[in-house]
Amino acid sequence: MSWGFRLAVLALFTCTWFVINGYSFGIVDHAIHLGFLLRELDPSLLKGDPLIEAAANHPSFFWTLQVPLVRHVPVEVLYAVVHIASVALMLAGTSALARALYPGRYSEWVATVAMLSVLIPRSYAGIPMLDELVLNRTVSLGPLLFALVLGVKRRYGAAFVLTGLVFLIHPTTAIHAAILLWFAALFDREKRLAIVTGPLLCMLAASPLLVPMLRQGAAAGVPFPPPDEWVLLTRVLVSWHHYPRDWTAVVWLQLLVPLVVLGLSLRAHRSRPVEAYLCGVAFTCVLGVLGTEVLHLPTALHLHLLEVLRFVPYLAAVCGAAWLLETWPAPGERKLPGVAAALLYLGFSTVQLEVSFPAMLAVFLLRPAARTPPRPMGLRWPVALGVIAAPLILAIRIYYFKVPPNFLPRLDMYKGWRMMAWSEQHLPKDALVVLPPFFHEWDLAFRFGAKRATFTTYKDGAEGSFSLAFMLDWKQRMEALCGCQPFDVLATRDNGGKTWEERVNAMRAVLKQGYQNSDAARLRGLGSRYGATHAVFEATDPAHPEFTLLYSDDEYRLYQLTP
Repeated sequence: MSWGFRLAVLALFTCTWFVINGYSFGIVDHAIHLGFLLRELDPSLLKGDPLIEAAANHPSFFWTLQVPLVRHVPVEVLYAVVHIASVALMLAGTSALARALYPGRYSEWVATVAMLSVLIPRSYAGIPMLDELVLNRTVSLGPLLFALVLGVKRRYGAAFVLTGLVFLIHPTTAIHAAILLWFAALFDREKRLAIVTGPLLCMLAASPLLVPMLRQGAAAGVPFPPPDEWVLLTRVLVSWHHYPRDWTAVVWLQLLVPLVVLGLSLRAHRSRPVEAYLCGVAFTCVLGVLGTEVLHLPTALHLHLLEVLRFVPYLAAVCGAAWLLETWPAPGERKLPGVAAALLYLGFSTVQLEVSFPAMLAVFLLRPAARTPPRPMGLRWPVALGVIAAPLILAIRIYYFKVPPNFLPRLDMYKGWRMMAWSEQHLPKDALVVLPPFFHEWDLAFRFGAKRATFTTYKDGAEGSFSLAFMLDWKQRMEALCGCQPFDVLATRDNGGKTWEERVNAMRAVLKQGYQNSDAARLRGLGSRYGATHAVFEATDPAHPEFTLLYSDDEYRLYQLTP
């Protein structure tokens, strides 16, 4: 297949990814990341915002590298371009991994089917394969898949150097990839010296960020053993990343599907690089579980060890594609085993357990045989497959699951934009604004949209994973917002018949109701104790005539707390 044709397929699948998944800007983790970018652009912005003052706990050159670009290109435009490139690199990395693992006349088919299967990013154990917005982990994923490709080709030096360079953008995911590469080198007898030289090269490439991190004690923000309060709050805020004991049965079943696909494909066609990578995944997960659930080791949580699972679905996509082609029936053979294999792979590709588990049972009963695939069809078929798949998957998503993709590349498309734009124009630059302490798109976007510091939000608490001082301050601020002790009820494992998730959601409801019922004394206390100058309430919340109303529309009211 010519490079021109490959690029055409890649462009088609990149467009398909956006058609299926959409694109967002300014919300979710952007609540944190865009604040860091604003501080890089103008150190005088967001003064007094506790999250931004703790930016050192989130070491990365990601925002520093954006500064010269943002001075010439609007952030919204830059991020859209970056995300298009990130999606293309992810798909290209998946394709390259398929060709490296399964070279030969059928490699293009394996690559094409593998790319098709990652068009819908799934979450395993709360860990998304690829987010629908620009983050340092989304930018890092494609290059790290290429690092795994270099590992398959036994070019360990180059692989570790690339991983070290990615460390400058997203240290944790780079460390996970380095562990996988280390196991690949360990299993390679002829190049086992790479288990020593590889990490050294990786650290050398990462040294511009790694050295300052070590010098400043970036991982020393939480003592060992950590206080029970820190363990509880991290469990409340980020249990899906770090605490498997709180995962639901559905989460475990979703994780089982790619592992079964990998098991079936490796039984049919063994791959030592993949087996080495999976050993690295297992090793890292064991460290993660022991570190967080048993030892309560802060470093284990800082490294986000369980997020190594992000690589598993990509390995399953590639190996499963090869297994599917090997089991697809040739003319005259039984059709049912191949159909069962295809349904299992389809279920994995869409995380539909109602498809995956019946298909899994059928596969084990029918035992599709692996053999050399039949002669591949013409090159037009991969393209036709993508053209057909995109509208089909989109239609299923919209009409069956009722989840149309969001295309929200600008903040002025969100609720609350009018209030944020007014705040940027009229509030003092040193204002500290109190927002409702719960998840809304607009309050997640407020820092960037209004260019003003915030008192704190519920989302900010996750950054307390890296700093005990920040976590305790965040907890006090949340209690001050609601005038209650919302976290005390979660301090015991006695669930009263409710799951952990249900209890956390009930706690969030208490926070929300407490803030909505704020009285004048509590709001004045936020000003005298923390320096809060303004407060925002929804238009449907009780009015506060005791304070000066600066802005009001059909969505929100903004009050001045200080004279």
